Amino acid sequence: MNWTIDLCSILILNSIQGMVFGLILRIWYRISKTEQCLWLNYQALKWQAMSYLIPVAYILNRTFFYNGYVFSRIWWSRRLAGILCTVWGIGTLIFVGKYLKKCRSMWKIVCDGHAVSVDVEEYLLQIKQEIGYKKRIRLVQLTPIKSPCVYGTFHHYLLLPQQEFSKAQLNIIFTHELTHLCQKDLWWKHVLHWISCIFWFLPWKRQRMQRYELWSELACDARSISRIQSEKEYFGQILSMMEHASGHLAGMGACLQEDKLTLLERMKRISAWRKSEKWKSWVFVVMCLSLCVCFPVSVLAAARGYQSAYTKVLRTTERSTEKDYHKAAFQQKGKTEDESEIVSDMEMQDSVFIENNVYGISWRIASDARNKTAVFYKEAGELIRIQVDSLEYGQLEAGIIYEDFQVEYVTGKDSIDMTFQIEKTGNYRVYVTNPNAYTMNVVGFYVR
Repeated sequence: MNWTIDLCSILILNSIQGMVFGLILRIWYRISKTEQCLWLNYQALKWQAMSYLIPVAYILNRTFFYNGYVFSRIWWSRRLAGILCTVWGIGTLIFVGKYLKKCRSMWKIVCDGHAVSVDVEEYLLQIKQEIGYKKRIRLVQLTPIKSPCVYGTFHHYLLLPQQEFSKAQLNIIFTHELTHLCQKDLWWKHVLHWISCIFWFLPWKRQRMQRYELWSELACDARSISRIQSEKEYFGQILSMMEHASGHLAGMGACLQEDKLTLLERMKRISAWRKSEKWKSWVFVVMCLSLCVCFPVSVLAAARGYQSAYTKVLRTTERSTEKDYHKAAFQQKGKTEDESEIVSDMEMQDSVFIENNVYGISWRIASDARNKTAVFYKEAGELIRIQVDSLEYGQLEAGIIYEDFQVEYVTGKDSIDMTFQIEKTGNYRVYVTNPNAYTMNVVGFYVR
């Protein structure tokens, strides 16, 4: 069940990453000049999607911030993680089922379509060659849809409504939809759908999808207009097609037109973008700097905060052992308490060489961090001795960890010499914690 704690940690930290990025973008969109930075806004939405999928904060926890506390295995954390993973899994299956049902419904509509005329097929091949799109695309005509669109993840279909189109209209349709394929918008829409299924417990799922659809259409409009060389003709032909359209939109594809309000917003933003040459350079620089500074700092803060909170909770489950530091270290060898306090370096070296039960410690421990040894097996009644000294003045904490969740420790200043008696048979680790505000070098040994 240990994997459930890691899975919960990844979900929590990735959720924080994506929401932090989303909040930065929401603030950014409220600035009036940002709508003129079309390409950066379009790419930023892709970066936000990747922030939900790449566990940056989790990796930071396991590398830079890992101090022995994070992802420790204690009974209540395993049980709670198991419950949360079960609830998350059930919710994910429900949303994935709904998504696959939509895909199946759309596929049935595509299968009911019929082929178009040869002239239209040849014109599509001509536009493909001009744009430079080399992959195969099937052209299908359908009655139920009211807007041309492209559909499919691996096999692409260009869907046309059941109406007559002029050559100028076909030029705009094919240019626009092939641009969507060049930008891989269908693939990114599927990624966003899967993110909504995996992170179904987060808000703003619909707003995130609507925002990507808007900016992907704007990016597609910008590229299409640069090829057609006439903004007025481009949007004029789209409005003309919208007047004769009937049916419904293909929700799983990338459509040329939606409703009039959305189209008017696209026209307004494209017009502002084409008139804002003098703002593009500095807006781009400011946005890049904002994302490069705010997002990494937020992710680092989330990772550090998660680690600190987890550490604080786990510290309440540990217990200090109130024992005399000068207890016998080698009682299993038949020595008395007084004899065991005086151990020469030669005896330690002989023990390492002959009995192989003495292990040296030479650690550099960061502030508020914990270093641990490898796992070893001990039976109830046996002893573990720990002797460590700090090369700097300060507090130390040393102890043993049973099965990665039960901790027994002592604290001391500058040095610790302690023998622990094993109460339960199982796997153990020896650890040393540096609770000071500076890095410490610790040397010593432990006998297991």
